[in-house]
Amino acid sequence: MGTTMGRLTKLEIQHDLLAGREIAWTNAAGKRESIALGDAAQRRLFACLLQSDVREAKGLPDQFVADLSKVCSGKNDPAEDQAARSTAILTGPWRLQRIETEGFGGLNTFNGPVFTVEFDGEGLILQGPNGSGKSSLVGAVLWAMAGERPRDHSDANPEDRAEVYDADGRRIGTSMPLARLQSWSVG
Repeated sequence: MGTTMGRLTKLEIQHDLLAGREIAWTNAAGKRESIALGDAAQRRLFACLLQSDVREAKGLPDQFVADLSKVCSGKNDPAEDQAARSTAILTGPWRLQRIETEGFGGLNTFNGPVFTVEFDGEGLILQGPNGSGKSSLVGAVLWAMAGERPRDHSDANPEDRAEVYDADGRRIGTSMPLARLQSWSVG
């Protein structure tokens, strides 16, 4: 049995495909569709393409062609790696656990203490008078998650991306490079 695609994230889809699991969905016409990478060679190729920066089909770099050749003659199966890491994979939407700010305008006083809010993955309704920090708190959350504050008037291109690596140093994707977090947790 595979995974039914209700609200899967890109990362969940990648992990399921690399693990050899089927991803199924219903198209706009109501027809069931699915995809699965049924053998190790397909999963190796998919893993290689995920790690590659090459996005054009012409003028392929020699190193990319060499990597593809290595994938075709390889013996490993990415599904085995996924099985070992499956316990660490988060599923479902991100739930903010806590936010701590320091020097964030509207929430912290100059050289003041760290401002902390414990969300514990629960929803939060903000109510208060003007100037009490509601918009600043929302701005801090958006800045931490997306790299931009809602009222930022910036020339930065939202399409500019920075590389993101896992704990083992493997490239897992890209993110907006504007925000740099020291620590955060998602439950």
